[in-house]
Amino acid sequence: MSTSPSWLNLGCGSALLLGAVIPPVIAQNEGASSVVLEEVVITAQRREESLQNAAVAVSAVTAEQLINAGINNPIELTNLVPALQILPTATVYPVFFVRGVGTFTANPYADAAVTYNYDGVPVSRPSATSGAFYDLERIEVLKGPQGILYGRNATGGAINVLPVRPELGEFGGNVSLEAGSYDLLHANGAVNVPLGNIAAMRGAFNIIDRDGYYSDGTSDDEGRAGRLQVRVDPTEDLSLVLGGDVYRQSGRGGGSTVLDPTTGKPAVDTWIDANDPRSCAAFAAYYSNDLSICRQDSYIDNTNWGVNGTLNWKSALGTLTAVPAYRQAKLDTLNRNNPNIKQVEDNKQRSVEARFASDDSEAFTWLAGAFYMKETTDSDYGIGVRPGAGAPSTLLLFLGDNPPAHQLLDLNTETAAAFVNARYQIAERFRISAGARYTNDKKTFDATIVNPPWIGVPYSLSQSKSWKALTWRGGAEYEISTQSLLYLNVERGYKAGGFFVGNPVTGFSYDPEYVVAYTLGSKNTFLNQRLRLNIELFNYDYKDQQISHFATLPTVGTAFITENAGKSTIRGAEVETEYLATDTTLLGAVVQYNHTKYDKYIYSSGIAPVPSGCAAVTTSPVFTYDCGGQQMASAPTWTATVRAQQTVLLPKGASLVANLSGHAESAQWLAQDYLPFTRAESSASGDFSLGYHAEEERWSVTAFVNNFTDEEILGTVNGTGVGENLAMGQLGSAPVAIYRSPRTYGARIDMKF
Repeated sequence: MSTSPSWLNLGCGSALLLGAVIPPVIAQNEGASSVVLEEVVITAQRREESLQNAAVAVSAVTAEQLINAGINNPIELTNLVPALQILPTATVYPVFFVRGVGTFTANPYADAAVTYNYDGVPVSRPSATSGAFYDLERIEVLKGPQGILYGRNATGGAINVLPVRPELGEFGGNVSLEAGSYDLLHANGAVNVPLGNIAAMRGAFNIIDRDGYYSDGTSDDEGRAGRLQVRVDPTEDLSLVLGGDVYRQSGRGGGSTVLDPTTGKPAVDTWIDANDPRSCAAFAAYYSNDLSICRQDSYIDNTNWGVNGTLNWKSALGTLTAVPAYRQAKLDTLNRNNPNIKQVEDNKQRSVEARFASDDSEAFTWLAGAFYMKETTDSDYGIGVRPGAGAPSTLLLFLGDNPPAHQLLDLNTETAAAFVNARYQIAERFRISAGARYTNDKKTFDATIVNPPWIGVPYSLSQSKSWKALTWRGGAEYEISTQSLLYLNVERGYKAGGFFVGNPVTGFSYDPEYVVAYTLGSKNTFLNQRLRLNIELFNYDYKDQQISHFATLPTVGTAFITENAGKSTIRGAEVETEYLATDTTLLGAVVQYNHTKYDKYIYSSGIAPVPSGCAAVTTSPVFTYDCGGQQMASAPTWTATVRAQQTVLLPKGASLVANLSGHAESAQWLAQDYLPFTRAESSASGDFSLGYHAEEERWSVTAFVNNFTDEEILGTVNGTGVGENLAMGQLGSAPVAIYRSPRTYGARIDMKF
């Protein structure tokens, strides 16, 4: 198959798409009486530039947008950035997808396809991505492979979380207090303190306590976070920022709902947890009427912390930037959903990146750099599996710290890379760019598997592999006018291979995956900076996608394996618009069309029923199915976000601000095994807030309701839906679902000083 894009196949309807993520504030046009849309400055290409001048596919979410939307963790970003799908799970592993490119990361040895970067530092473990959503400057979501400028190669995209940096010579701060449904209590704040003329310090905190959405108190949110940064600018050409952050997560952990596999609907009730006694009876058909699966001792006791620095030194030749960092994540969790999993993990990562960039004012600009990271992960991954036919049902449950099956893992990853990116202005309005990155990844994997006797005997694995890859990009951009930009990019992305606990039939490792992405975009500002219209057409050729899922294997029993899917095609369009209809009325919407298809996908499983739309290939020693032609998982064909903000001016500089937003998605598969109950129907939800703002925004009071229609929206589905019909035990046969948040409401007070 040719790697050239097929733009005509997008269909005529894609030209009608309209959309945008709306900046919550407007700016005064200098020298004019009217207000204009505010300019958003980003650093997605490692340089400061206006969002409208950046010739890349990127969305920016400002701090006020996050506050107005009540977003406290990555999962909720889906409502603001339609290209991004972040799936809630009952474990501590959020799952990231961008336009259908992603990996179901459910254990410590699966890498994410979407890079999560905190303050310029890649966070390698998805389990360590929570706890940073406070006192932020903005969040940037880059769409498509990032094979040049980012520390960890990413095939799907990148999420950049950027905290507010200390400001020299300024004293001030803010405090926010929030209370709401499910006994929500939330407080956060920050203070900026000058330290003489050349230094400043900024401290921030975030405290949240909320009861769980499920009947037994699971799916709660308990967290304590803090951040401290110190900035020193000894000269005009030298700046150093040192920072440290910590996040402590506790509570009951994730909850889930038992599904009826024949209907895909909750077997009892949506918010009655799988381990609630009323739900346990729904497991009877799967567990020989043994209700001992019910347990009430789940917990989360996790701590993430890190230190990092950013050095910028300007010289006559250019600017040197160095970003050293150390991060550690310690997990201690018991997830008592289906299956029961106890995990104790210690992850450490050391990284350093150095970049040297030329002056942006020249016709020829360039950036060159190097990156190195070393990561170690030690994990005791304990699993409470179900016995097979004829095995004692009392072995179903594990108590305390003694799961019947253990995976003792020692994973070491070492990544080294060198990269260069350049741009040349051929004519006054025409520029071309090119870049390349050479990466060397090495992983070692040592595992001791201790399984119960009815599944297999203990055994050990010791593997080591290296992968080398050259990724590249090329681009062209043309300024149609001072307010309109047209650009074309092509970029190759890569993600290293890895290991899993398998058997001689499946092997124990998987290969790298690759994406070649074409993007044709246009960014436009009209009506004296009161209307923006940005359009992106994209076409991805996806090869050897790494798909992680459960399978029942000879000798091992049920295992979480990763295999390469073959080839996939992704093509679509996204249009962003925002319109300042009056000086006090701001409108906007985002709509994305995304057509995805597996051209080649052979899926290995242990389940008996044939997945929907797939054909059986083999039945021994492992069931395999040909799922070519299927829509890719976590990739709805249509997604849309619409939003309106109305400001009512009051005497003495005060105002009322009302925000109304909605998010909708078409039907999609939530798992890559294509069982009927993993199909999510189309969904829509809406949020509303009304706030009183005092003069100069010194303080405000806001009431809000999120998901005001109380829609029940599927987020993730696990399980096979098969009863006790195989000789080997199946881990998690009964299907369970994790739903997105129900209706919530509350009030918030914000104060500035």
